[in-house]
Amino acid sequence: MPMTTMMKMMNRSSNKAVFIFVAAFAFACCCALIPQATAAASTTATSTTSTRTTKLLPNIVVIVLDDLGSHDLGLHGTGIHTPNIDGFVTANNNGNDSDNDDNKNYGGIYLEEYYVLPYCSPTRAALLSGMYPLRTGVHNVIREKSTAGLPLNVETLPEMLKRARVQVPSSSATATTTTASKPSKTHTNTIHTYKTHAVGKWHLGHSSWDQTPTFRGFDSFFGFYMGGQDYFSHKSLGALDLHFDKEPRCGQGCSEVVFNERGNYSTHVFTREAISVVKNHHLANTAEATAEPGTAAQSQSSPLFLYLAYQAVHCPNEVPAEYIERYKNKTDWTDQRKNYAGMLTAADEGIGNLTKALKETGLWENTLLIVTTDNGGPTTVGCVQGSSNYPKRGGKCSLWEGGTTGDALVAGPALDNLLLDGSGGVFIKTTVDDSSNSNINNSRDHHRQRKLRKQQRFRHLFHVVDWFPTLAEWVGVVPNNQTILDGVSQADALSGSKGDQPARIELFGGYAQCEQLKPKNYTYWWGPTIRHLNWKLVQGESAGPDAQNSYPLGSTTIQFPGDSAGSTSGGGGGKYLLFDLEKDPREENDVSRDYPDVLQSMIYKLKLYRKSFVYPQLNDDSKCPFPGFNKSAAEPAWIPWCKDLQANVLALQ
Repeated sequence: MPMTTMMKMMNRSSNKAVFIFVAAFAFACCCALIPQATAAASTTATSTTSTRTTKLLPNIVVIVLDDLGSHDLGLHGTGIHTPNIDGFVTANNNGNDSDNDDNKNYGGIYLEEYYVLPYCSPTRAALLSGMYPLRTGVHNVIREKSTAGLPLNVETLPEMLKRARVQVPSSSATATTTTASKPSKTHTNTIHTYKTHAVGKWHLGHSSWDQTPTFRGFDSFFGFYMGGQDYFSHKSLGALDLHFDKEPRCGQGCSEVVFNERGNYSTHVFTREAISVVKNHHLANTAEATAEPGTAAQSQSSPLFLYLAYQAVHCPNEVPAEYIERYKNKTDWTDQRKNYAGMLTAADEGIGNLTKALKETGLWENTLLIVTTDNGGPTTVGCVQGSSNYPKRGGKCSLWEGGTTGDALVAGPALDNLLLDGSGGVFIKTTVDDSSNSNINNSRDHHRQRKLRKQQRFRHLFHVVDWFPTLAEWVGVVPNNQTILDGVSQADALSGSKGDQPARIELFGGYAQCEQLKPKNYTYWWGPTIRHLNWKLVQGESAGPDAQNSYPLGSTTIQFPGDSAGSTSGGGGGKYLLFDLEKDPREENDVSRDYPDVLQSMIYKLKLYRKSFVYPQLNDDSKCPFPGFNKSAAEPAWIPWCKDLQANVLALQ
C-alpha cells in the first residue's frame, strides 16, 4: 500500500479499524504489537482561503535560535542568564539573578518532547513547509556554492498565511445598491491579510533569485542567505552576505547588499531590524485604521507574521565583551562556554527588546510567539561552540536525542484566544525541583524539572513540521491541494479540548551526516530513524557522533561504548538499533534482540516512509557552476548567480 494512502487513512479516526486490518494483512501480526496512530503522519488537503468577519487574526512571531543546546537556557538551572525566554513559560523569572519579571504569566507552553532535524537547513525547510526532508530532498545543510534549496513548488508558511483573510465592516466606505422600491446604502467590507517579513538567517537556497525569501512568500527580508558568517564583518568565505530585499519578489535591481553594518554585532542588527518591522507595521496599520474610523480596523488592519532567525548561537564564538563579563566568576566553565553563554544572553536580551516593542505598539495583546531551536547543540563536530545537550546522547549532526530534540515554546496573549480550553489535561503544574546540580547524573528528568515553576508543560510528541498545520488551523486556512503534509495540527492537543489525547504518536527522524566526515557522495550518512510511542529505531550501526560535553559541571567528555565518531551505516546496511526511550532516555542499551517482534514492526514502518524518499540534494554546483565574484565591485558579495532553476521543482510524493 502506498504510504500516502495509508497515512490518509490514519488521519481519520473513523477509519482506524480499516487501517489496523490492512496493516495486519500486509505484515501479519508484527504491527499489531504497537498501536497505530490515530493522527496522520502525513495529510493531504484541498486548497481554501479562509475569511473571518471582524474577528482579528493573531500576529505571529517565530524566533529561531541557531544551534541552541537542550541544556543551555536558564530555565534548566544552567546558570546562563536568559530571563526573557524563561519568563514566557515560568513564574518568578525562574530564580535568575534579575528582577525582570516582564514576560511572566503569559500562559506559555513549554514543549517537552520537541523534535527537530539534526542541522540547520532541514529543520528550516520542515518549519516553513510542514514536510519531512524525505519529501523535499533538503536532507543536509546548503553550502555556499550549492544550487540546492527548498523546492520551488512547495507552499511555504508565509504563502499559506497570506491566504488567511479578515473581513472588516467599514463605516467610511459604502456602496449604493438599487431595489425595486428605492435606493439604499450598504456597508462594504475591507479585506486584510498577513504582512510577512523575515529577518536574519535564510539558508534555504540562494543560487537563484527565486530561491530567496521575497520569492517564497515574504514581503521583505533583511539578513543573510547562507548558513553562517562573521558576527561583525558579516562575511562568509571572504565575501559579504548581508542583504535588504525591500519588497515582494525583490531580485536583481531591487535587492541591496548592505555595506554599512560592518562592526555592528549581528544579534543587535537583527533585533533592531525586527523592531523596525514591528514599528513600521504599527504605523501602516494606524494609517489604515485612521481611514476607517469606528471599525475593528482601528485595533488591527493587517496581522503581522515576523520570522526572526538569529545567527546566534551558531559559531564563531563572537560577542561583545560586556556579555561575557557576567560569567567571569564561573571558574568551572571553559572560556568557550563563557563566550557561548554571553552569545545566548545577548540573544535573550534581543528577544526582550522585541517583546517590549510589541507592547509599546499595542501589537503584543494579539500576538502569538514561538521560540524554537533548529537542532541540538554541536558538542564534538559541526562547529563546536560550547553548547550542551546534557544528559542526552549526541548533538548536532547526529540522530541521537541530543541532535534531534531541543527547546521550544509557544506563548503570548493571543494563545489564550486560540486554545479552546486552557485547562486541558495535558498540562501539569509543577513546583521547583531543588535538586542540586551535583545530582544531575542521577536524574534523567533533572533538565526538565529544575527551575520550571508553575509552568504548563506539554508532554506529547511534537515535531517541527507540526507548526505549519497548527498555525494553519489557528488562522483557518487549509494547505494547498498539492501539499502532502507530514505535520499534524497540535491545536486540540495543546488546548486539551479532547483530554490527554496526543496528536501524534509517531515521527520520522530522518537522516544525518557530517560534512567534515564525508566525500561528495552518499557515503557517511547515518539513519534513518523512526520513533513510535516509547520506541526508537535506528537503521545502521550508529546514529552519528555521540560524545557529549557536560556543562556546567565541567568539561568531562562522556563517550558511550561501542560507537565512534566516524562510523557509518553503509547506506543502511541492515543492522538496526532499538531503544526504549521511556526506560533508557540516554540511548545506552540496544534492545533489538530482546524485542524481535517490535523490531520487525518498526522496520516495516520505516519501509513505508521510504516510499516517499527523495534523494538528498548534494552540495555541488554542477547544475549552475558558481562563476566567482564580480572583480569590478568595490567589495565582493554573495548574490544569486543562476538564471533558471526550474529543475529545483520536485514531483511531491
